[in-house]
Amino acid sequence: MKDEDKLQLIIYLILLVTIVGTYLGWSADATNQVIQWLVSIFISILLTMVVASLAKAATGNLLKRVKFKIKILGFSVYISLFTVVTFILKVWWFGL
Repeated sequence: MKDEDKLQLIIYLILLVTIVGTYLGWSADATNQVIQWLVSIFISILLTMVVASLAKAATGNLLKRVKFKIKILGFSVYISLFTVVTFILKVWWFGL
C-alpha cells in the first residue's frame, strides 16, 4: 500500500468514525478519543514519510541493501538498515 493510500484511508476512517459514532449515539468524548488516535496515526505516517525521504536522499539505496536477520519466537524477520535509521531519526527529531 502506498503512503498516499494510507493517508487517504486514515481520512476515510476519521469520517467513518464520526458518522457511525453519531448514528450509534456514542458520547462526544468516545468519538473524539478515537478520532485523536486516528489523527496521531496520520501525523506519524506523515513524519515517517518525511524522515524516510530525507534518509533516502542522503544515502540512496545503500541502506536498503543492508539487512539484519532477527529471530523472534522461531520466526525469522529481516529488517533493513534503512528501517532502523528511519526509526532512529524519527525518534531523535520528533520523539515518539
